[in-house]
Amino acid sequence: LIALLCGNAFIVGINQLYDVDVDQINKPFLPIAAGELSPKRAKLILTACALIGPSVVFALYPPLIVSLYLFGTFIGTAYSVPPFRLKSRGPIFAGLAIACCRGFLLNFGVYYAVL
Repeated sequence: LIALLCGNAFIVGINQLYDVDVDQINKPFLPIAAGELSPKRAKLILTACALIGPSVVFALYPPLIVSLYLFGTFIGTAYSVPPFRLKSRGPIFAGLAIACCRGFLLNFGVYYAVL
């Protein structure tokens, strides 16, 4: 559960950092866009999540789960971060990234990890 929370916080946080200008208009209630969380502090939280999440997975799970976790984190990051920025490459790339990361990888990974 800790690893999933860290992975999700990392992916969502990266998205908020890279979309703060858009979020200030469309989602002004988000912590960075609202000014409740500074980008510097957000980066510290993201760094902690990027270290803790994979560390937990490496320590407790077999290589398949580690690979799924790392791949999902990469896809979730590539959704927001240049040079990939899959969300700006059209609805197919954006949709596939979300479906892969939040759909297949999350569900399969959790299912496999609890067996």
